[in-house]
Amino acid sequence: MIAITTVFWIFVVFFAFLGFVRGWAREILVTASVILAFFIIFVMETYIPIISTFFESAKVPNSDVMSIQQFWFRSIILFVLVFFGYETPSIPRISGPRFKRDNFRDSALGFILGGFNGYLIVGTLWAFLAEAGYPFDFVVAPLTQEAIDMVAKLPPNWLIQIPHILIAVILVFFFIIAVFI
Repeated sequence: MIAITTVFWIFVVFFAFLGFVRGWAREILVTASVILAFFIIFVMETYIPIISTFFESAKVPNSDVMSIQQFWFRSIILFVLVFFGYETPSIPRISGPRFKRDNFRDSALGFILGGFNGYLIVGTLWAFLAEAGYPFDFVVAPLTQEAIDMVAKLPPNWLIQIPHILIAVILVFFFIIAVFI
């Protein structure tokens, strides 16, 4: 069996190489889609009473563990927005020659942003699994203190709350407008 922290870092490196190939401009759009997913999850679970009531009724009584329905709800929103973030149109076709990946610096920045996106995406799924109490047989709760400490540093634990999510949405979309327009 492989440790969940090892799987996490393998995927972060995979996403970093994906960012190296795709370039920084496309990776910015993926970052925006993940932040938008966090915002949608926050708004729907906080301000839409039907959804929050449903998840509270589906929870195990006297438990802090989220329901499996809430896990799938959050994961599907994340998957859909990440999918559309990675299915970006041809950026040079839209913006002209500004975003051509013709030098190493652009690819290196894509590598960094891709790794950050890997941290956001895979870390979010890990945090959702932890909140759900690791509901699947093929995923075992981590036993090492390093992994337990790492769960507290995953994106949903510090980003899906006021004012962090609002600041993130403002920054990401300000950056997109400044760069792409």
